[in-house]
Amino acid sequence: MHSGIRLLPGGLVDDTGLMASVIQIQLDKGFKTYWRTPGDSGIPPVFAFDGSINARDITVHFPAPVRFPDGAGGHSIGYITPLVELPVTFKAIDPTKPVQLSVKMDYAVCEKICVPSAGTALLKMAPQKALAGRLVRLLAEGLPRKAELGATVGTSILAIRRSAEAEHFLVEARVPDGVDVDLFVEGEQPWLFDSKGVTRGTAGVAVFNVLTIDRDKTPDCRGADIVLTLVAGNHAVETRTWLDVALLRS
Repeated sequence: MHSGIRLLPGGLVDDTGLMASVIQIQLDKGFKTYWRTPGDSGIPPVFAFDGSINARDITVHFPAPVRFPDGAGGHSIGYITPLVELPVTFKAIDPTKPVQLSVKMDYAVCEKICVPSAGTALLKMAPQKALAGRLVRLLAEGLPRKAELGATVGTSILAIRRSAEAEHFLVEARVPDGVDVDLFVEGEQPWLFDSKGVTRGTAGVAVFNVLTIDRDKTPDCRGADIVLTLVAGNHAVETRTWLDVALLRS
């Protein structure tokens, strides 16, 4: 075994009854694990909450990932720190009764090769009246900030535009000067993307060149909903938007 998981004690995180816990993954030194979209190789994590009691709308949230070599000439996307924390939000079906959160997680870790792993964890919580301060901060500061396309404040995705290359498109972003930047692009099957490099411009603007590896090529396809996760130093934003298929045709 090169990893293990546990559920951290949770509680209320807002006044709507939203509760949270954290799936904590402990990795052996030198090991990595994968994001929800793992890159050229690797296995995305899969979660099952079938054993949970009095819990609904269970959602796993992912911190911003990093890109790392997969040992086969490509790259993987995931986490390289020894301790990975994935917040889980949910609501009690009956707020007057205790909640039992049960998770089975199938995932993978790697040092030089991918090793399938699995773990289970159980957490029982009584109804909480006080907000769980650490969880509030983790949800607010430890996850990519949601931002609309064209947002004018802070690190943001400014625009999507046509590339001179077929099956590519360009993503223009506002990023701080002097920090490392990366972009991760996701879409529903069969859409698959890869960021192929970035050009740094003036006044804190970066332009990413994105390759569409696979897509829906049926005649009536007009495009796809995509998620753009922009990482710039210690800042990350997540933007959901529409990719018009016309942008892919040069």
